Amino acid sequence: MGMIYASLTIFLMGLVVSSVFKGVFTKNQLYYLFIVLEFLLIFFISISNIALVVIFQKIVPLEKMGRVSAILNASCMIAAPLGQFFIALLYDYVSATVTTMFMGGVFLLIVLINKKQVIKTLEEDFEHFKS
Repeated sequence: MGMIYASLTIFLMGLVVSSVFKGVFTKNQLYYLFIVLEFLLIFFISISNIALVVIFQKIVPLEKMGRVSAILNASCMIAAPLGQFFIALLYDYVSATVTTMFMGGVFLLIVLINKKQVIKTLEEDFEHFKS
């Protein structure tokens, strides 16, 4: 659930500065609102990371944990500049508001698509550990 809330928070950040809410918030209020939204974003991602570490430790065999962790970390390091490049291209052609809302929507879509598979895997693991 944490990743769903995180993606909705990102979408909300784009929505707040869009023309939909133009004139509703002063610049001062926007600063405080973004501080609250950033805090919520970090909070939800932190909760999700704790759950992901537990899932990682339960799914990956102990003797392969180092290798899998290294591959996972390398993949994340490769993906970061690619994501930054993609977002920079979007910022060149589309407003920051639309880009932020788009990324929040994509994030939410990815989480919702993979949610069923993750829940199925967790249920299988739970049944395996029960027996």
